[in-house]
Amino acid sequence: VKTYLAIDQGAESGRGMLGKFDGNHLTIQQIYRYPNSMVKVHGHYYWDVLYLYREIKKTMSICAKQYTDHLDGLGIDNWAVDFGLLDKNGELLGFPYAYRDPKNNNMFEEGFRRMPRRKIYQITGIQFLPFNTSFQMLALRLMNSAALDSAAIFLFMADILNYFLTGIKKAEFSVASGSQLYDNNKYQWSKDIFDSFEIPFTIAPEVIDPGTVIGELLNDVKDETGIKSAKIIAPLTHDTGSAIFAVPMIEKDWACCSSGTWSIMGSIEKRPIITEQSYLYNFTNEGGLNRSVRFLKNIMGLWLIQRLKRDWEKNGDCYSYDEITEMASKAKPFKAVINPDDMSFYNPINMSEAIINFCEKTGQEKPETKGEIARIALEGLALVYRRVFNMLSEIKGKSVKGLNIVGGGSKNRLLSQMTADCLQKPVVAGPVEATAIGNILVQAMADKAIANPKDCREVIGNSFDVDTFEPNLKQKKRWDETFEKFVDIATSSLLTQNLPQI
Repeated sequence: VKTYLAIDQGAESGRGMLGKFDGNHLTIQQIYRYPNSMVKVHGHYYWDVLYLYREIKKTMSICAKQYTDHLDGLGIDNWAVDFGLLDKNGELLGFPYAYRDPKNNNMFEEGFRRMPRRKIYQITGIQFLPFNTSFQMLALRLMNSAALDSAAIFLFMADILNYFLTGIKKAEFSVASGSQLYDNNKYQWSKDIFDSFEIPFTIAPEVIDPGTVIGELLNDVKDETGIKSAKIIAPLTHDTGSAIFAVPMIEKDWACCSSGTWSIMGSIEKRPIITEQSYLYNFTNEGGLNRSVRFLKNIMGLWLIQRLKRDWEKNGDCYSYDEITEMASKAKPFKAVINPDDMSFYNPINMSEAIINFCEKTGQEKPETKGEIARIALEGLALVYRRVFNMLSEIKGKSVKGLNIVGGGSKNRLLSQMTADCLQKPVVAGPVEATAIGNILVQAMADKAIANPKDCREVIGNSFDVDTFEPNLKQKKRWDETFEKFVDIATSSLLTQNLPQI
């Protein structure tokens, strides 16, 4: 039996997932979980990367004491775009900024002045989002960042943690390819973009493929944690990449959606799709295993529900996610329509107020209860899913048969049924732990325990259950009418500022 440890970190929490593979079946269990959040200092948001490293070592200590002190592999995945700067001695130059930091606002105009928007897309195939690594780097340049001037190399978040564990500084392909600094046609960093944004090209790290064995765990980490042996393996370090690798329906003309803080919807392709339509619809091409492409579009996701939960807790009203979903299920349907991708929901002071204000601003009836607010958020997500699903079908030039939702959001049965009804297509929900599963399966391939991605799909089918939600035909007319209303509202939404102006 092979044993692998997946460290899966998100914007809200991190956990250690221990996987055991017997050649046919994979079992996973959570051995430790810890909170994560942005840290605000003097108006800026940062990630406490040393805390995240400490929690990884704590996870390893728990593993050594309670489960096993020998690991066939350890892999880290977390979010994309954010990075740290290191000096020539390998010292971290401050805490990494978080992608929701306000320094990233209003960078588009300056970026497109330096390089035309179409040219950036033609080189990278990456969707335009204000927090892309490219625009974060540009913001540092405009701030006259001393750290940027002093840096010898930059590393993405998972890469920093791998460096702490091994002493080896590399960048993994799935995250590098999504930075909007990488030429996804030539598979190399784009010197043109670095130069245009006045980013020193010398800080670009070497890029390694997912499934690369980075190195052995450092001796001092072994001594501290009790782990006697562990190869540090780069999975698809972008958590979305790991999650989508574990989508059971990915090779059957279905769309996939990794559902968590963000919902990221699309398909797996052999080559980047960089066309006029993909540009206009702001789709992205991010690297996958064996140089495949995750052709995707970001959706604001369950961030709205996470923030509602947190805001209510601040006022002393504590609910579990299941309780919030239950309140939403009992609330009046279609009371109002929001566009979750509107920038007013990106990082508001209070999410409930943001939803109420959006309804008021668009001339709709305001929600009055917490259940109504939550239901409006979930219905809004289902409507965005339909919009992106339709875009994907149009770009690919063929009908997409259904949608496979994976990740934590796939546990929300109400949202899955809403989505099936809204799309009028079947929805498969699960596996829930897709990110950890994908992480571990890539480790297993690197360890020669599994031969190829096709065999990985068989392992997933042997090991994990999924739920299927069929569309309710009686709901079709109501959802169609609501979708028309949504399109009108979304067209005038603030997020249209992120779409190319032709």
